[in-house]
Amino acid sequence: MNEDTLQKTTRAAEVWRRLKRNKAAIVGGVIVILFVLVALLAPILAPYPPNEGDLALRLKPPAPRTGWGPTPRPRHSERVIYGAQVSLQIQVRRC
Repeated sequence: MNEDTLQKTTRAAEVWRRLKRNKAAIVGGVIVILFVLVALLAPILAPYPPNEGDLALRLKPPAPRTGWGPTPRPRHSERVIYGAQVSLQIQVRRC
């Protein structure tokens, strides 16, 4: 093993060791991973189209069953899930 490979391994081990000590970094990393998973799995998690809606129901109060809106299906939660895809696309394009 040459010295450069050993030094890179040592740096990676040092970064991992510091990361394991920082609980806030671990929690933040888990949140980011969950956000990415929700964005990638949106078609599975929200099987109904997010743009489909009934304009006659738009001014009614939220349904007690869902708590999100007056629709029989919880489309608002689907819009939030699909919105994660849009947010992720914006972040990827900005980098």
